[in-house]
This record gives sequence, structure tokens and C-alpha cells, in this order.
Amino acid sequence: MDVHGLVHLDDLVRRYKDSSRQAESWLAIVREAEWKTPHDVRRQFPKVSILGDKTYVFNICGTKYRLAVKVAFNSRTVLIVRAGTHREYDSWNL
Repeated sequence: MDVHGLVHLDDLVRRYKDSSRQAESWLAIVREAEWKTPHDVRRQFPKVSILGDKTYVFNICGTKYRLAVKVAFNSRTVLIVRAGTHREYDSWNL
């Protein structure tokens, strides 16, 4: 998949150093993925939350951090929309 919005992931890692390894791992997995359907995403990340038809919320470091992305299967694109703590996630309007 082609990943955009990396500034959000970089900001998360800059603010919370303990997120670095898992954020990098998530990014590597997603870049190698060939998702065609939401089922493909769920197969690779069983605990992903699917909000609507395009928004997915991934957990980083257990449930300590959240990563909200939009997935466009037809263009093989993932757009990182937000990244932050669990507390910050509670205030997001996705």
C-alpha cells in the first residue's frame, strides 16, 4: 500500500519515544500489504476498529496509542489522518 500522512506518525514517535518500534513495524507491514477489502485489513490486524467504510483505527503499543487512517482500496492508498494517545483519541471526531 502507498502510505501518506506520515507526518502524523512521525509526530507520534517524536512525542512518545516508546511508540517507535511498533509504529515502524506497523508502517512496514502496511507498505507490504496488498489489501483489497476490509476483510484483508482485519486478517492482518485482527483488533483494528473499522469506522464506516473507509476509516480504520489501529492500536499501537497495546491500547496506549491510536492511529486513525483512511483506506482507499481501489488506489491502494492509506492516509494517516491522526495519531495520538488513547486519551486524545477519545476527543477525535472521525
